[in-house]
Amino acid sequence: MVVLDTIVNIIVLVLSLSVLICLHELGHLLMAKKFNVFCAEYSIGMGPLIYKRKKEGQETQFSIRALPIGGYVAMAGEGSEEIEDFKDVPKERFLTSIARWKRALIMVAGVTVNFLLAIVLFFASGLMSPILDNSYRSLQVVESSEEVTYLAYEAGLTSNDNIKHVEFVIENNGKTLPVSFDIEDGRDLYYALNLFALEDSPYYNSEFSSPSSENDKWKFTLTTDTNKKVEFTLAASEVQNKKVSGTEIVYVWNMNELGVAFNTRGRTFTEGVDRATDQFVTSLTSFKVLFEPGGWENLGGIISVYTVSSMATDVGFYYYLYVWGYISLNLAIVNLLPFPGLDGWHLVVCAFEGITRRDMPSKVRDIMSVIGTILLFGLMIFVTVLDIIRL
Repeated sequence: MVVLDTIVNIIVLVLSLSVLICLHELGHLLMAKKFNVFCAEYSIGMGPLIYKRKKEGQETQFSIRALPIGGYVAMAGEGSEEIEDFKDVPKERFLTSIARWKRALIMVAGVTVNFLLAIVLFFASGLMSPILDNSYRSLQVVESSEEVTYLAYEAGLTSNDNIKHVEFVIENNGKTLPVSFDIEDGRDLYYALNLFALEDSPYYNSEFSSPSSENDKWKFTLTTDTNKKVEFTLAASEVQNKKVSGTEIVYVWNMNELGVAFNTRGRTFTEGVDRATDQFVTSLTSFKVLFEPGGWENLGGIISVYTVSSMATDVGFYYYLYVWGYISLNLAIVNLLPFPGLDGWHLVVCAFEGITRRDMPSKVRDIMSVIGTILLFGLMIFVTVLDIIRL
């Protein structure tokens, strides 16, 4: 089963990554054709050729290559004047023969598609992701099975019980914390059972947020509208926290043992738009972490992408869309960096040539492209090593 899940997750990763690359390069291709630049090949992936197709009467060959780590559109004049495919192409159809602002639009078209795709995926995710339904004062209770025992079900709580009062006592490191809540709607219920996870709670990140030993306990008492009392105790769970120097034993409150879920509903169109906006802004803001001291530690390669994508498929389709929207956004931002080999570098060249009114020497461009390619592959190896170390 584990092997099958791994195979499925790898297939999902490759297909999803291919879609991002395909759409990115399609943006370049369509804009290049808009300005009548000759495009010999539209390739998804890099390396050895697996599949190619060129319809009769068309000038662009569609290719799929072995390594799903990128893609490209082979345009006449993009450092490729000597390629056989371009020997009979009129000079006016070369990239270097069109206006610089047109070249800039061609180069920025790919990241524009990725930005737009991110917005669409964020919106779809926001529209599909569940939201707390405040009209319910009940919880969805999960039944115990031979494999798993859930505390709420064993204590007699059902999904039909409307809860009017919640109280609990936490015993942690020799100290006691008694707390009680009157429940008027689903929001109150959510607040009560997520007391240590919500930033507006006075107990957020307090000394009671995490148990100190296996002897600590969290005792719940739920009172329903019919004055039925449901009592159960959550014991501290032991987990292993991997450190560089070894393995540290820590303790947590494993809320999954309760076996309850909150009632949810779908989002409205407006709520979907708001969530997409929040996700887009948050994702843009988080990118600046890479440029802070020690930010390189947040870099991730294909193994990190696989891990996040696999987790997303387990959580649900709405979260899968969010994750790949985030990846699409990051792909766009990375491609805008003024680094040789990336779209941002071509924009810098266009800006330089526009200011100086002179073309950058082809030899300089070729050397910078080679250096950029070497550095990019070096960076890929570096982040892959980081991923392996994190494992």
